[in-house]
Amino acid sequence: MLSITGSKVQGWRRLAPYQQTWFLVLLGLLIIETFSFIGFGPGGVPNIHVFQALAFLQGHVYLPFSQKGLNFDIALTNGHYQCPFPPFPAAVLVPFVAIFGTSTHVVPISLVLTALNVFVLTRLLRKLNVASRFIPWILAAFFLGSPYWGVVRGSEIGAYFSHVVAVTGILLALNEAFGTARGSLVGVFLGMAFLSRQLSLYTAIVLSAILWQHPRFITNKKRFGSLLLFFGSFSIAVAIYLIFNWLRFDHPFDTGYSKWLETDFFMAERQKHYGHFHPAYFFHNFVYMFIQGFHLEFSLPMYLDKPHIDPFGTSLTFASPFIFFAFLARPRRLLLWGAWSSITLCLLHVLFYYGNGWVQENGIRYALDFLPVLMVLVALGIQNAESKLWKAAIAYSIGLNLLAFSLIPHIYDLYMAALRWGKRIWLYLV
Repeated sequence: MLSITGSKVQGWRRLAPYQQTWFLVLLGLLIIETFSFIGFGPGGVPNIHVFQALAFLQGHVYLPFSQKGLNFDIALTNGHYQCPFPPFPAAVLVPFVAIFGTSTHVVPISLVLTALNVFVLTRLLRKLNVASRFIPWILAAFFLGSPYWGVVRGSEIGAYFSHVVAVTGILLALNEAFGTARGSLVGVFLGMAFLSRQLSLYTAIVLSAILWQHPRFITNKKRFGSLLLFFGSFSIAVAIYLIFNWLRFDHPFDTGYSKWLETDFFMAERQKHYGHFHPAYFFHNFVYMFIQGFHLEFSLPMYLDKPHIDPFGTSLTFASPFIFFAFLARPRRLLLWGAWSSITLCLLHVLFYYGNGWVQENGIRYALDFLPVLMVLVALGIQNAESKLWKAAIAYSIGLNLLAFSLIPHIYDLYMAALRWGKRIWLYLV
């Protein structure tokens, strides 16, 4: 049975030396590998949140340009371009945009948030009474063996940065709920996540379960009071989102996707024929979420060109198989039902949606809307599994991400260079 405590967790100085080492190794790998992708920023695809932050600084909500240019996923309404995403990632960028303007690079900011996320997840795992020897592996699984690594690398793209900020909010909310359990603060953190990725809303189910069974609250009156504070503070975030929608699209429940969004051709066709949510999307999304393997594609005319990874991604089954150890978790029943309810409802929402996160190199980035909650179950589940199995699954997941992000883009170039040098050597010899 899971024991939830409200005690404070030891800080950085009192972490075991190997935990400090793992923290630095994880962060170092992310920094070294991720900075190679920073060219995806201005001059490539500008981060839409940078322009939204600039709009906030200028005192309005519409994007400060008159032509679509290199931006995508934007909505044209009333003669202005609008960002259809929730506003909190842009709010995070406001101080940086105030200093650096539209040349602001977002990847370094994502790395700072990642450092915070590593630290918060470590604290959360210790509050869950996860043994110290498991913690480095769980950290490595989430940050290097899941779609999280991909969105950090690609966070110069607005949609990817939204995931990074939302994960931060969810982890902070879970950490507070399992710790001191201040309902108002849990609601603020979940509000940050919701104002980054709307599907973070479903995390409210498991957070409610955690607060309800927390040992701090020994009477129903105290339990209801905690939930009231939680939903009261979270409702402020919901109100902000509704007002933001009204300012952009003249209606609190119009996010811009329904009538105004300018998007990619095939997604526009899907929207035209089936709308944004429809059973027609389920099979495609289910295959890519759970069945599709790691897949390289070649192009015409000879299918001998430089390969690229299937832009619809690799399923969680083949990209991050360690997630299935979540089924071995045996926490208290209310927490178990709350966690699986949050995950299942979020997953169903995603499976009926007209997109699956395209473009993505490995994994399915929409899974990050429920993956922080799933990692709680993974952390509890691997303690009941054979260590060789879950360690192999985590190592494989990290290796596949490394292959997808760092090796595949360069292997073909190295191979062709070897052919050219081989030809030169052969001609020289003969």
